[in-house]
Amino acid sequence: WTSASYKTRGNGRKIKDTARRLREWLVFHLHIAGMDHIYIYDNSSANIDIKLDGEKGTYLSEVQMVAREFGPDRVTVIHWPYKICNNNFPAAPDPGDRSSQYAAETSCRLRYGPYTEWITFIDPDEYLIPMGKFENLRDMLDEAGEKGTKILSFLSMQSLPRFNMMVPIDSDEKDSICNNSKELPCLGPPKNATLLQTFNCNRLKEMPSWASRAKKQIYQPDYVLSHFVHYSTVTLGTIHRKSNNDKAREKRASAKKRERAVDQHTEAVMLHAKTVLPRETLEQYDLCITKWSACNLGFPHPNNVAIEGDRMDPTDRKRMSDPQGRGYNCFVNDSIENVWVPKLASALEKLENLWK
Repeated sequence: WTSASYKTRGNGRKIKDTARRLREWLVFHLHIAGMDHIYIYDNSSANIDIKLDGEKGTYLSEVQMVAREFGPDRVTVIHWPYKICNNNFPAAPDPGDRSSQYAAETSCRLRYGPYTEWITFIDPDEYLIPMGKFENLRDMLDEAGEKGTKILSFLSMQSLPRFNMMVPIDSDEKDSICNNSKELPCLGPPKNATLLQTFNCNRLKEMPSWASRAKKQIYQPDYVLSHFVHYSTVTLGTIHRKSNNDKAREKRASAKKRERAVDQHTEAVMLHAKTVLPRETLEQYDLCITKWSACNLGFPHPNNVAIEGDRMDPTDRKRMSDPQGRGYNCFVNDSIENVWVPKLASALEKLENLWK
């Protein structure tokens, strides 16, 4: 479920980098991670005016144009014009933006679930990356399925764009705060590096338990009866929970074994490369020095090892920050950096040569 351009909850952030993200994301999951087919629920017409494709007489969005590069045997685009429901406005500044997404996932599971062994519903800023001995997701899922697993959960936390990779960028909007900024430039991801590499920096080395609140799942659709993004699944095992007989208790115990979190070292991990808008980087120049916890740009720990100390102590603070006083705040995943980033860059180069 994505859109060529959209505004986030409360219309606070306008996102317009979908085409670049989607192309890289499709290359990674189809040509490297081993997914067989991707269904895109295109919500573009709910957010912007779409030009008419005179050749076929259909509406053609930027999402559809990117999908065409991969062919209908790998990517299917479903026109999904349904707007979000402002189910919390005006009681709160956050109106909510899940309704269209929930309906899209339900549609996808019901329409295409019967034809696949595993299915997942993720966004184009989320990468499912094999780890350990696995060279693709298919082999990892085959092994998990053989052990009785039906649902695998990927814990999620927002990764940070690495400051040393970001580049000055202007806005294409008139009177933009970026264009009017005279002293410091707005920053954005470089064009000569992948987003996967740019955002390969997590605040913590290990996914904490609280990261389950934004978890994404990959599951066997013949076992899952209902599923909503981030929330608990309803499965065949769920229907036995109200019964207290021995057979039902046995099925409940078995159901617990069928749902688990992936091992982020030996199976797979999810990297959430959430967009940081160029105009949002301006305030980061001060925050990354004065309020480290509010810094949303990545400054990797030297040698990927956290430096312990008291942030309030001037001597410790100097050791825990770069020469400009910006605190080290994230860890680079070595497997992503050394294995998957080069594979993605190579695949993108080969495919871009074919698309020319």
